Amino acid sequence: MAQILCALTRLFRSKPQSIGFFATREQATGYARRELGHLGKRIAVVNHLDGFAVYRIGGL
Repeated sequence: MAQILCALTRLFRSKPQSIGFFATREQATGYARRELGHLGKRIAVVNHLDGFAVYRIGGL
């Protein structure tokens, strides 16, 4: 998990912000798609040991 966040930070030059945590990938992906429509920002779904986190990448 830390390696993925480090790679995202290097790639997009800003710190990813956690915007949600879900038990299944389907829930996380659905939430990410809704947020992408609202925010218009880059969104990443990251696998954790106990679920899936959704991160907003870059900008305000």
